[in-house]
Amino acid sequence: MSVSRHTLYNIAGSAVPIAVSLATVPIYLSRIGLDRYGVLAICWLILGQFAVFDFGLGRAAAQRIAALADAPAEDRSRVFWASARLTALFSIAAMVLLAPACKLALDTVKVPTPQLRGEFVAALPWLVGCLPFALFSSLLNGALSGRREFLKLNLLTSFGSIATALFPLLSAIAFGPNLPHLIAAALTARLLTTLLLLLACRRAVPLLRPVRPLPGEVRQLVSFGGWVTISNVIGPILTIWDRFLIGAVLGSAAVALYVIPYNLVWQVVIIPNALTAALYPLLAASGAQERGRLTRSALNVLSLVMTPAVLFGLMAAGPFLHLWLGAERGDPAAPVAYLLLPGLWVNSFALIPASHLEAQAQPGRLARLHLAEVLPYVAILYAAVHFWGIEGAAFTWSLRCTVDALILFRIAKDRMPRTAAIEAAFVAAAVAVALATPLLSPLRWTLLPLLLAGGTGFVLWRHPEELLMALRLAGRERWAPAWARAR
Repeated sequence: MSVSRHTLYNIAGSAVPIAVSLATVPIYLSRIGLDRYGVLAICWLILGQFAVFDFGLGRAAAQRIAALADAPAEDRSRVFWASARLTALFSIAAMVLLAPACKLALDTVKVPTPQLRGEFVAALPWLVGCLPFALFSSLLNGALSGRREFLKLNLLTSFGSIATALFPLLSAIAFGPNLPHLIAAALTARLLTTLLLLLACRRAVPLLRPVRPLPGEVRQLVSFGGWVTISNVIGPILTIWDRFLIGAVLGSAAVALYVIPYNLVWQVVIIPNALTAALYPLLAASGAQERGRLTRSALNVLSLVMTPAVLFGLMAAGPFLHLWLGAERGDPAAPVAYLLLPGLWVNSFALIPASHLEAQAQPGRLARLHLAEVLPYVAILYAAVHFWGIEGAAFTWSLRCTVDALILFRIAKDRMPRTAAIEAAFVAAAVAVALATPLLSPLRWTLLPLLLAGGTGFVLWRHPEELLMALRLAGRERWAPAWARAR
C-alpha cells in the first residue's frame, strides 16, 4: 500500500535528524553555553514565525499539484511557476520586516550579557539571508509532496536537517561560540538543501519552461494560501509563543530548559505527521466516501501507535533527561515533558480532521477556529507562566491542544476512535504518577510499566485490523495473535 510505504519514508526521514539532535544538543550546551543556546533557539523561532510569509503557497501548491495528478505536465508546471513568482515577491517583503522584528524580540527577551546582545545584533543579516531559502523550501516541499515523491523529499529534508544541525556546531568548534558564525553556517546548509530540492522538483513535477500564469490559477492559489496563512500566523502563537513569554518573564535560561524537553517529546509526533503527510495527496484527489474511509483507518492506526508511544514516553522521559543533561538541568526539565505529552497525544489525532478540511479545499474553517482560540490562549498562558513557570506553560499548551482537537472533530464531522476515552484515562493516570512520584521510587516503577502494558494491550485488542496491516507491511503477519487473525 503506497500510504504505508510513504508513511515509512516520512518516519525514516524524521528519525535521522532526531538522532543527530540527540547527539548534538549536549555538545552545543558545552560549547556555547545555556544562555547562548537559548538565544539561538529564539533566532530559529523568529525565522520559523516568518515562514508564514510563504502565505500558504507551499500547502496550496501541494493541494493543486495533487489534484492535477492525471493532468498534463504543463498544468502542474504552470501551478509551480505561478507559486514561485508569488513566493519571490513575498520573500522580499519578509526580508524587509525581519530585522525590525528581531530587534523587537531582542528588547523583549532578557539577554543576560551585553556581549551576547551584541552578537544577536551582528547575526541579523545572516538570519535575514536564511529567510528566502526557508520560503522557497516550503514551496519545493509542497511540490514534491503533491507528486507523492516522499522518498526523494525525505532524503533531501533529512540531509538539510542534519546539515543545519552540524554546520553551526562545526563552526562553533572551529571558530568559537559566536552567533554570527553559527547562523552563517546554517545559511550555507539551507542554500545547499534548497538547490537539491529544486533539482528534484525539476524531474518530479516536471518543471517546464516558465510561462505566464493564468489569472484563475493565481486567484485560486492566493485564496487557498490566504486561509492557510491565517492558520500559519495564528498557529505559532498557539504552539510556540510560550517560548517568547517564558523568555520575557523568566529569561533565556528558562527558554532552554523548556525548549529541550519540548523538542525531545515532540519527536513522538513524527508518526502522525508522517501518516498525514502521506495521506494528504490522496485526500485531495479522492471523493467524499473514500476520504471518510481513509480518515477512519488513519485514526485507528494512530490509536494503535500513539497511545503506547506516549505511555512509554511518560515512563522514559524523566530518566532519559536525568542521564542526558545531568540532574541539575534534566530534573527541572522533566515535568515539562510529562505535561506536554498528553497534549501531543491528542494533537496527533487532531491532525487528521485538519488535513481532511484542507484536502477538501476548506482551509477557512480551520483558520477561523485558530482565530477564535488565540486571545483566550495567550491570556491563560501569560497567567500560567507568571504563577507556575515553565510547568504552567506546558500544561496550558496541552489544555489548548485538547480543546482544539474536540472542536476540529466536530466541524470536520470526523469521529475520534471509540476507544479514545479509555486511552485518555491511561495517559492521564501515567501523567499523575510521573509527576507525583520520585524518579527512583519503587511505586513509580511499578505503576508506570503496568499502565504501559495495560494501555498497549487494550489498543492491540481493540484494533486487530490495523495490527494485521502493520505486521503485513513488515512481512511478519505470522506473528499476529490468533484473535487478531480471526477478526
